[in-house]
Amino acid sequence: MKLQNKLILAVATSVLSSTAFAASLDFRHEWKNDTHDEASRVKLGSGFNIDSVENLKANVGLEMKFASFDRTQTLNDTELTETELDLGLTYKMGQWQIKPGMPISLTDRKRTFKPQIRVVYNSSFGLQTALRYRHEFANYSDPTDGDTNAETGEKVNRPQKSKVTLTGAYKVKSLPNLKLNYEANYVKSWNHVKQFDNKDWEYDAGIKVGYQLGDWRPYGELWSSDEGSSTSKRQAKFRIGVKYNF
Repeated sequence: MKLQNKLILAVATSVLSSTAFAASLDFRHEWKNDTHDEASRVKLGSGFNIDSVENLKANVGLEMKFASFDRTQTLNDTELTETELDLGLTYKMGQWQIKPGMPISLTDRKRTFKPQIRVVYNSSFGLQTALRYRHEFANYSDPTDGDTNAETGEKVNRPQKSKVTLTGAYKVKSLPNLKLNYEANYVKSWNHVKQFDNKDWEYDAGIKVGYQLGDWRPYGELWSSDEGSSTSKRQAKFRIGVKYNF
């Protein structure tokens, strides 16, 4: 059995376990305005109380990304492009939360380990703010494969990246079902690999609006993202999705 299939089975089993206190299924599709690339994502996750430690919870999630062989075609000749297993903890201290985690990403070419730490603050007026640092360690299966170092032209078989993410959510008291979120990311290569505009760093930012309808939450997102690693052009990225809690 392939490792991706084992991950899918393991997470699905944990979600259906009676010990889970919360579980969700999230489907999302995106379009890029200029390149017309499209992609889809399915995310399954659940959380568990840890009885031996007060205010400590564990979570496990599985994210599967899909795209068509021709990236401009919607759900035509679709292939699984990436599978990510997310393991984490949440420790609450009043209005603060500390959330260490270890996502592990798998593709046909490489495995990437992403140790991270997130600090969350919940204000008294409805604003939640979180700052996360993630360090990515990739390992290509083929020793001759890898990312290209822009300074030397050599392949880097085990490239590293840093990623800083700022997120926020705001609750409107008069509209409790309305969900407003924002996110901004900064990514820096440690191996001089081009990310955006021939530089070894990139950024993106987006806003998300959703509405809770019972266990269902449809949502839409608008992002600003780069068009490629060798151009300064940016483009809009649109996403629509629906999340189901059970």
